[in-house]
Amino acid sequence: MNRMAVLNTSYISAKSRARMFIHPVLLEDESGLILIDCGGSLPGLRAQALDSGMDLCALTRILITHHDQDHISALADCREAYPRVRIAASRVEAEYISGKKDFERLAQAKKLFDSLPPGRRREAAALIAFYASIRTAEVDDPFDPPVFFPWCGGMDILSTPGHMPGHISVYLREFKTLIAGDALVLEGGRLSIDAAHTLDMQAARQSVAQFLDLDIQRLVCYHGGVLEEGVRQSILSAFQE
Repeated sequence: MNRMAVLNTSYISAKSRARMFIHPVLLEDESGLILIDCGGSLPGLRAQALDSGMDLCALTRILITHHDQDHISALADCREAYPRVRIAASRVEAEYISGKKDFERLAQAKKLFDSLPPGRRREAAALIAFYASIRTAEVDDPFDPPVFFPWCGGMDILSTPGHMPGHISVYLREFKTLIAGDALVLEGGRLSIDAAHTLDMQAARQSVAQFLDLDIQRLVCYHGGVLEEGVRQSILSAFQE
């Protein structure tokens, strides 16, 4: 029997250094466990998995929605702890996840550094050092979305650029669940596009528009958790903002 668990773990924000809560998703089918995003720490992920009745020793795949640090900070640790795991991501994001390109936010910080007033350069230098310290991991299975994978009852991998260039979202057919990644955020019960951290708002709105064509009974936002009531109307409202 296929199973799904929405985890509730945490990470330290690169900018504010505050502890933030995030929601990776763990799936189980006959072939093992599939983890969608792996921010936070490996011990935290292990504990949350066990609380959900799953053991990461059965982990076979990790699917990454995009390369922000809160989505990949435990990726290298997962690779080392579970050598058989295969990492999948969109071909665009794989370049960043594998370390072949600077993270987008790291590249931005480097570009802006010389134009900052002296008083802000120390903060920017710390941010650059933080991003540069994140360990990357080779992507085994890059792909070009949209694509279908037969895992865990079938999942449609949607191309949802905007927040990041190669961002993906995942629709789980059996569970009628959309894993939005950072395409949408849920705060105080309100769904929205996170304009403050989105690189291309026009592309982000176009990405969200395609969600309206899906039969979604449950929506999982990496930041904010699960929405199960009025999902379509909430998506429509977020799109129209």
